[in-house]
Amino acid sequence: DDQIEAVKKNLSEGREARVGPPKKKGAITLFCGTLPFTYVDNDIIELFKPYGEIASISLVRAPDGRSRGFCFIDFVKKSDGEKAMEVMNGYELDGRSLNVALGGGGK
Repeated sequence: DDQIEAVKKNLSEGREARVGPPKKKGAITLFCGTLPFTYVDNDIIELFKPYGEIASISLVRAPDGRSRGFCFIDFVKKSDGEKAMEVMNGYELDGRSLNVALGGGGK
């Protein structure tokens, strides 16, 4: 019930409802920084899904709901996350180089 009230409060304050897969831990967690501030969960999923099945995305937001430009991505398979990190680290997106590294305590 507290979670439902929190969601209602956030929506009433103009914050977006979270979209994307439900949050769950995968075999590997990646940190992805230097994202465009306009990106939402679905943009990140589209960017990373060619490398494998994504368990969840956690886009970090400021209290006003705007993106802070970084997220955590959980991949179902460790090898898929490692490949994504190898290919996407340094990838240029909207004139900025992505910083993709192990996240979530080095898992």
